[in-house]
Amino acid sequence: MTTNIISGFQEIAPQYDALIVDLWGVTHNGRTLFSPAVDVFEQAKKDGKAVIFLSNAPRRASSVYAQLDRFGLSRGLYDAVVTSGETAWAWVHSDSGRETLGQKCFHLGAGEKDANMRIGLDVEFVDDVAESSFILNTGPEDAVTTLERFEPLIREAIANQIPMVCANPDLSVLRGEIEELCAGAIAEEYQRRDGTVYWFGKPWQDVYNHCLALLTDIDSKRVLCIGDSMRTDIRGARAASLDCLLVGTGLRGQQLVSAQSGHLNPNGLNQLIAEYEIAPTFACVALKP
Repeated sequence: MTTNIISGFQEIAPQYDALIVDLWGVTHNGRTLFSPAVDVFEQAKKDGKAVIFLSNAPRRASSVYAQLDRFGLSRGLYDAVVTSGETAWAWVHSDSGRETLGQKCFHLGAGEKDANMRIGLDVEFVDDVAESSFILNTGPEDAVTTLERFEPLIREAIANQIPMVCANPDLSVLRGEIEELCAGAIAEEYQRRDGTVYWFGKPWQDVYNHCLALLTDIDSKRVLCIGDSMRTDIRGARAASLDCLLVGTGLRGQQLVSAQSGHLNPNGLNQLIAEYEIAPTFACVALKP
């Protein structure tokens, strides 16, 4: 499939009635909103389009609503927030989750940032991973760039055959200009060593089904997914048979966008398509009108 390079969203806006949009790397950089993206949401709502944010944030949706409020994004510019953390929480809370995982949880990432993932779960939280029946992995509590810190925990958990719930499949994220590890990097290493991992979020299909269920009156052919990651956003959209737009404001931005011209680099795009063996419907330097 050929990817169409566009200069801005308005080129394709008439084709779509709903947008499913990534947050970190598309809408903000972890510190500030991308103002051109906000302009897109403002025009989309004027045109009567639905806007759903689909994030691999390892926390409840209520926490992400509050974060967007702090960033200054009006709630009138979007219809809902769906997070990987919310879907992970719902499964751990369910009868099926409790039966599969047991009742003793070691929370990897148990700092204030992801504290709301523990609220309402009928489990016992333990401080020693060897005493747990499962690990809830919401990622590092602070800025971490290597897995070295987690080596003892991974080794002990593998030895005890403890399953892991990964509430954020992302491997890393840019906070400003710094690349930090996410829960997915720990879970991927755990799985590589034959540990059992239950994954939630993009590219797995449950979160897309949840979004489409919120768009009951809209044909899926008129839904566009927008993201910065081939591994999660584009692969997930393609698996859900949805059109998708790849933007160059995330981790692979240096490969996608020419530093000299500021334009999309077709060679870099083709390298990503070859690497992941999938192609976005569209590609653009950034989410902008």
